[in-house]
Amino acid sequence: MKFDDCVKLLTEDVNGFKSIKYIKREFYPRNFELSKDFINAFKKEHARLISKGLDPKPSFKKLCKALLFYTV
Repeated sequence: MKFDDCVKLLTEDVNGFKSIKYIKREFYPRNFELSKDFINAFKKEHARLISKGLDPKPSFKKLCKALLFYTV
């Protein structure tokens, strides 16, 4: 069997296989409290994004990602 044939066998689309799902569990940190001002501002900003027509779940993820960006 030639090398090209082996590569074709490996790269063929096989419908019997599924990808492995990886789930990461995250827990809220202990002894950590956010101020009411921060929580209210976060909720207000999320509501503003939704009122602009963004989908709630993706906008929440993007908002959390933006917070990580600005703190680093």
